[in-house]
Amino acid sequence: MSRIRPDKKITRLEPTFADVLVCKNAKERPMLEIFTQEPENISQQNLGKIIGILEIDDQSEDSSYIVNYLISVVKKEYFSRSKRGPIESFEAALHKANLALSKLAEHGNINWIGKINAAIAIIEKNNLHISCAGSAKVLLLRLKTITDVSEKSEPETSEPNPIKTFEEVLSGRLENEDKLILATESIFNIFSLEEIKKSALKFSDSEFIRFLKTALVNELEKAAVIVVDAKEKQEEREIEKVPRKSQPINAFSQSAFSKNRPQPKKVSAEPEKNSRITQCPLEKEDIIREIKEEAEKTGGDFVDKKTGHIYIKENSYLKTEDSPWEKRLEEIKTSGPDYFFEFFSFLKKSFHEVHEAISKGLSSGISRVSSFKNKTENNTSLENGNESHASYPFKIEKLRNFTISAISKAKIFLSGTSFKKRFKPGFGSAENIPGERFIENPRASLAFTSIAKNVVLNIFASVKNILKKVFRDIPNFLPRMSRLKSIFSALTFRQKVYSTLVVSAIIIIPYFIAKSGEEETSEVPAAAPEVMGAVFSLENDRNVLKVDNLEETYAGNEPVKILNVGGNILAVSEKEVADIGNGKKYTLPENFKAAEIVCAMDDLELAFLMDSAGKIISFSPLSGKFQENSLALPVGADIVSAGTYLTYIYILDAKNSQIYRYPRAEGGFGEKSDWLKDKLDLSAAKDMAISDTVYVSNGGRIIKLFQGKNQDFRIENTATPVSADSVYTKEESQNIYILDKANSRVIKLNLNGNIIQQYYNSEIKNAIGLAVDEENNKVYFSTESSVKSFEMKQ
Repeated sequence: MSRIRPDKKITRLEPTFADVLVCKNAKERPMLEIFTQEPENISQQNLGKIIGILEIDDQSEDSSYIVNYLISVVKKEYFSRSKRGPIESFEAALHKANLALSKLAEHGNINWIGKINAAIAIIEKNNLHISCAGSAKVLLLRLKTITDVSEKSEPETSEPNPIKTFEEVLSGRLENEDKLILATESIFNIFSLEEIKKSALKFSDSEFIRFLKTALVNELEKAAVIVVDAKEKQEEREIEKVPRKSQPINAFSQSAFSKNRPQPKKVSAEPEKNSRITQCPLEKEDIIREIKEEAEKTGGDFVDKKTGHIYIKENSYLKTEDSPWEKRLEEIKTSGPDYFFEFFSFLKKSFHEVHEAISKGLSSGISRVSSFKNKTENNTSLENGNESHASYPFKIEKLRNFTISAISKAKIFLSGTSFKKRFKPGFGSAENIPGERFIENPRASLAFTSIAKNVVLNIFASVKNILKKVFRDIPNFLPRMSRLKSIFSALTFRQKVYSTLVVSAIIIIPYFIAKSGEEETSEVPAAAPEVMGAVFSLENDRNVLKVDNLEETYAGNEPVKILNVGGNILAVSEKEVADIGNGKKYTLPENFKAAEIVCAMDDLELAFLMDSAGKIISFSPLSGKFQENSLALPVGADIVSAGTYLTYIYILDAKNSQIYRYPRAEGGFGEKSDWLKDKLDLSAAKDMAISDTVYVSNGGRIIKLFQGKNQDFRIENTATPVSADSVYTKEESQNIYILDKANSRVIKLNLNGNIIQQYYNSEIKNAIGLAVDEENNKVYFSTESSVKSFEMKQ
């Protein structure tokens, strides 16, 4: 008996946010900030929303950027992995913030220690997670009772430690009509807890925010408040009721088996499912029928006509259709000998026709030459009466026969290979039955005869033209024919034959050699691309991968520099900055020259561009705006590269062999300090990359620096020595990338200098910049006019 469930309401809280921030002193504004961040896509919905207040009670220049830096670190880490739960993500974000603060302290920035006041909260569904540092407060108003949930049970007695800035995470659940207040301690200068409670209960939500804003603006110099109101949102879900069947069916009655038995009406909220159920028997019959037809086609299985069951014969699953190569091999075994016999029979018949054509052509040509010679030598013979020409036609005829025989043999020898190539059997076609292509195919025979005739006609046309030109000017440059005749008559028969063959070879054989060479040249495979020569130089290297396809992601007419700003790949030319991801282009300010040095600061999601005059501007890919920054460079410095770590910028001066470190400050960067402590020669330095370690490409090798001191670092030895033109890495990356232009490759190393993979392409030799997007597994390199990329494959 089915139970009728009552309608149920699913309750979910929808928080609303409002904030008030007051800071009357502009210099203190960077030390106080409010932030709220919602999920950016569906995959992040389970993480909820993160809100917070951060304040630093220190007004030194070194502390001016820490608030924004911490906010960036917390938000980025919290939403970086959507598959983690809210608690795990929150703890990871706080841990990342502690690590960032400890790194700042390692670099000497310690004025802020013990002066951070922060309240950060996560609201996901009806759950609440909070963490506090310093004097910031989190108040919860529930059922006319206000509680300071941020109050610590035990006072802090130990010295403040950056790694323990955020220690505890408190978790609970929000209820309907709850009000959550995150605030700086300064609000208690004008309100008590009781006054805050009474005001919150007296005013509406919007009136309470206006009340706080009025009081804070009029009474305090600096304060920040976030108010969260949790309201119930009802969503009704209807539960379908299934009525009882009014007339139960008796399975043993006669009506149960009648064809026109009335079907009971069913109440269903899913008619499509019911229709599918009724169609199942039909679909099943169709499937069985298809299986039967397929089995009958294969002919290997047995189908029981009574039951429809399919019985598979033993080992029938092992029988597979013969591949095309197996069929072709079988044909070659059975009919290969006949095929080649008929092929050469056809060649013999065809060359016999060619022989006859040459014989007839030579007969007519020589007779014309003989008559022409007789006419030109009549006067000569009269002068030399002792010479007789009675035997001349006989000798010419004998010479003709010998020449035709030699030429026909030469023709068969020289042309056999080319004709075989021209008419070689096409094994890829099923229609090419051995023997029939040449003997019974009239088109092949006609084509062969036509080619032979054309060859003969071309030969005698050329000979005829040559003879016309020669005999036309014989009296001018040749000796008299009587003299040649007397010399020829003095020769023995064998000498006459050899001399005739030599003359014939000089005239005719070069033509066939040239013709054969043309045919063979047309069949020479395409020359290997220029890449192969360079690949051979890397053939003994390990893990070399040839990159075949490059993707052009940006094209222009000016030199381009490439950089990665928090996953945004930017191409910087002389006039613009192009975001390769979204295709947008931003024109550089008019008072800024072409960028000579570029670097990215991921923690603030900014790109810094420096021109030849030392002027530096920042660019935000998020807002698309440029802003001037102050940076004091040493006079006469030769700046060749720049990099960032956290919110510091490092400048490489090749002339003075020094690396300067500048802290982030309001409006730009503060005073520099000489970061490099060891004395090194960096005059040949080209590039620099920074994670928690500094890597410098100097004179083709890589120098590793940590805390200003030189470290032992060697790249794994390779058959082809590495020449480092550029180096790339990122904070928290476990890899180092080397641009080796001389060998047209990008080398991927681990942190120990061992080679993981080498990527080769001939166009890499033209690269002037390198950037890597490890999240999307892509390498980008810039040239004089474009940016190209390729996927890193293993």
